[in-house]
Amino acid sequence: PEMQRPYVWKQKQVAALIDSLYRDIPIGLLLFWEPTDTKHFRALKGGHLKNPTIAIIDGQQRLTSIHDVANHHKIVMFDTSDPAGNFQIENKKTRANDRWVSVYDVWDSDSFTFTDSLATKLNMTPAERSDLGKKMDAINKIKERKPPSFILKDVDDPEKITQVFIRINESGKKLSKSDTAFAIAALKFPGLLMERLSSIQQKNKNWKTSTANRNSFFANALATITVNTVKMLPFKEYLLRETTSESKIKNNLKSLEIGLHYTYEF
Repeated sequence: PEMQRPYVWKQKQVAALIDSLYRDIPIGLLLFWEPTDTKHFRALKGGHLKNPTIAIIDGQQRLTSIHDVANHHKIVMFDTSDPAGNFQIENKKTRANDRWVSVYDVWDSDSFTFTDSLATKLNMTPAERSDLGKKMDAINKIKERKPPSFILKDVDDPEKITQVFIRINESGKKLSKSDTAFAIAALKFPGLLMERLSSIQQKNKNWKTSTANRNSFFANALATITVNTVKMLPFKEYLLRETTSESKIKNNLKSLEIGLHYTYEF
């Protein structure tokens, strides 16, 4: 849904995720949401929008990472010479050593054929060949892992979903006050505030502002027009009011665009 932040995981986190799946270490619950209105859902990074009926509340970073590895967008390598197994993102060192193999290549091949070919190439002993086969089988079993998941159904209350989203994310990368405010805005006014604000930012992308995230100059300007302060807490409280209507949001966005136009001309 619109309230989701962009994909932010670092390369080493992707390798660590694959390592956990390899060792059958739990990677946490995947939480989904299946509301009645899904027309404002965004496609997962790297995916294609095909009238989705379900949204990710918690698990976007993990699912996107697995998708990227499975589609060769991120190349995670495995050290076959390490008795315990070792995963890391591809680099010059791993590319130059035949004992490092990519997870994608293992997934994309027949396990026996891949093992036999690599063992022959590395001139392995029968014992080493057997050990390699076990490791390749373990990498292939990653595809069969089924992390626990839960689907919230028939819940269309923006406040409840926002609270679920905030509570879940409190244990990970902390949500900023602006993240919280815009999560509420995205759920209460789907397809309006976030889309219009993104459009405004795109139109004025040549502006030099101090930050590149949602809590940008444009977001601060909108908050100021709305509640007379750049602070996000009053803006969040305004969005939660029952009296806050779609027409008021539209008027404030229009005021923002007009103000930006005259400011730019000045």
